[in-house]
Amino acid sequence: MALTVNIRARTMWEDFYVRLVEVAFDASYPTGGEALTDANCGLADDGYYVFPFPRNGYTFQLDQSGQKLLAYWGDNNNASDGPGVQVADTTDLSALTGVLLLAIGKAPA
Repeated sequence: MALTVNIRARTMWEDFYVRLVEVAFDASYPTGGEALTDANCGLADDGYYVFPFPRNGYTFQLDQSGQKLLAYWGDNNNASDGPGVQVADTTDLSALTGVLLLAIGKAPA
């Protein structure tokens, strides 16, 4: 499946376009993350930056080269575990909605 992406706000800052993007995950998170492209964020395809905000105990990171949004959680149930473990393959994250991202880049063509 895929992320549901909704651009909530648009503005400019100097020569950059800034988007507040809201995403919702689906019922089967894939190892390596969900696809999130610059076009999904309403930006040009020649480079963009995404700053995700934590939500419901999860943190997020954009794999810039693979254009994937990765989800992490704190797996701290014993001494061998540590914070920031990627969510397991096929995990149902469909209840994880309202994840906000700040996306900055160039205007789309």
